[in-house]
Amino acid sequence: MKNTRKLTQRVITLIMLGYVLPGYAEGQLTRYRGAYTYAHVVNTFCPSINSQCYWLNPATSEQIRQQLKQLSATHADSPDQSVCVVLRGRIDRETKSDGFAADYDGLIKVDKVFGLCSQVDRVTQ
Repeated sequence: MKNTRKLTQRVITLIMLGYVLPGYAEGQLTRYRGAYTYAHVVNTFCPSINSQCYWLNPATSEQIRQQLKQLSATHADSPDQSVCVVLRGRIDRETKSDGFAADYDGLIKVDKVFGLCSQVDRVTQ
């Protein structure tokens, strides 16, 4: 009887984790290395791990936006040239985008900028 109860509790726990974990993992913050581009009608990040590019989510804080713009202004040779940065954020492929963002694979909400790729020793995926 006692073993049956423990087994039942484990099965219920596994079932609950099966429902909770996929959504939890999808919303996780992840550290990325990739190309950030800022210009008149461009505000994008393209992670090095794939060929997709994401528009900077409007919900990204003004402080983070200024950090990215400053890196671009200081280290890009021209306004439409990208700079390699390491950042942490959430990619959102589900939210419907409009305007310039509609032409990209989704949005990325950045919560931390670590710096240029050449200045950051390690990136974990």
